[in-house]
Amino acid sequence: MSERLDTLADEHPTVSEALMTISGNVRHTATLLQVLVMTKMGPLSEPGPANA
Repeated sequence: MSERLDTLADEHPTVSEALMTISGNVRHTATLLQVLVMTKMGPLSEPGPANA
């Protein structure tokens, strides 16, 4: 999504600042959601003899 917004910003200079801001917000939100999911999942178990 944010890559598409970057492309649109390049194609439409009059709204590029707003589109770049939205693009940054999309990336930031995606990163926060990824961190949230990882913290809710807990640590991944390491493969070992007990888990085999």
